[in-house]
Formats: sequence, structure tokens, C-alpha cells
Amino acid sequence: MVPFQNSSTSITLRNNHFLHCFCQKPDGSYECSQIDLNDCLGNNNGKFVWGGDNFANNASQIHLSIEGEAGVPYLHAQLNDRKGSVQSASVNLGECIRNEAGALEYGAC
Repeated sequence: MVPFQNSSTSITLRNNHFLHCFCQKPDGSYECSQIDLNDCLGNNNGKFVWGGDNFANNASQIHLSIEGEAGVPYLHAQLNDRKGSVQSASVNLGECIRNEAGALEYGAC
């Protein structure tokens, strides 16, 4: 799977859980797309988990950063654990989000 950031521009996070960008389509044009990360990311005891849901419900300081020369999109947050403590967590969104013909999609990773 090719990470979505390799064929997308203007990658941003909106309302703490909507990943938004312009995805390149097969014809070379770009389409505005977004995906609700609450539908595919969860919180498992203070760690991000793919295939979960509603991570933002018990998170704070949620932010997106584009890192390194490859422009890897990382989601960072403070996530609550089972003991009521807060853990720093990060996840590479390019691991499981792909650009499917101009639309962001979650794929099993």
C-alpha cells in the first residue's frame, strides 16, 4: 500500500479527528477528501490502535505534524489510560490511510 501522503497535498487535521487533504486522482487532477479518524483509530490503554474507534473521546492536545523529508503525517495526542493517567501517543497515519482514486480510505494494515 502506498501511503496517501505520496499523492496528496495540503494535509490538515480539522476538529481534532477529521484528516483533510487534496488527493490526486488517476487523471492527475486533485480531489478534496477527508476521513473521520474516529472511525478507524481507537485508544487502547493510552496507545493508538488501528481498527478501533473514537480515540478523540478521551484524548487531549491532539495535533498533526508532517515530519521528515518524506513528509510523514503523524497524529500526536495525550491519551487516557485505564488508571486515569495520561500517556503521550503518536501514530503514523500513512500506515493505514491510502488515497484510493482521489479519496482517503482506511485499509487494514
